[in-house]
Amino acid sequence: MMKILANHVALALTFIKGEHIQDWAHKMMKNMEDRLESTLNPMLETNEYHWDYFEDAFRDAFTDTSEREDADNKLQSLHMKEGNLDQYIAEFNRLANLAERNNETRGLIPLFRQGLPYGLAQSCMNRSKWPETIHQWQSVAQEENKRYAIKKNLGLARSPKDGKERKQQWKVALKNKPRDNSVPIVMNSFYFFEPTRNARHLVGLARTTWTGVSREPDYHI
Repeated sequence: MMKILANHVALALTFIKGEHIQDWAHKMMKNMEDRLESTLNPMLETNEYHWDYFEDAFRDAFTDTSEREDADNKLQSLHMKEGNLDQYIAEFNRLANLAERNNETRGLIPLFRQGLPYGLAQSCMNRSKWPETIHQWQSVAQEENKRYAIKKNLGLARSPKDGKERKQQWKVALKNKPRDNSVPIVMNSFYFFEPTRNARHLVGLARTTWTGVSREPDYHI
């Protein structure tokens, strides 16, 4: 018994529901009816072309759309890992191509920048001339990353971890150090108003120096 593939297509189209795809389903049905009712060369209902055409059109219309959305979502959350900038750039470009965004400039630059480590992104923006295209951003990021690698090999670069360790060392040193109240504090001449019970008095402190001994300032009306 021969399969009437045109009927299979018509049945499959009845299951396709939705506001955004209803027009596509109507168009597919109209194309098949035109093939069946053609006055020049009508196609038999059993012809496999009906189903093959439907299957290919469905895959192109919906599977590719899903892949594009998938790639775009991954692009939004992509970050450079383990200091591997080349891998990050390669994956970024692959996803941008799948999402069909590889020709964009404004939309891709913020995504690329937010995926870079903070220090690397800052180095790119601290240059005298900002990169303007996604390709320039990737090139500048590679240059700055190489510069950082050279400094690190020479012991001239500080990582965030080094900063945290140094901060902790200072905390320990300051905690164990006895307080020294005899350190002189010199204040240059200045005037300020101090409210009193009866009026505001102009207070003048002329090069007053404290050496650990409390001293009352002179008050001038």
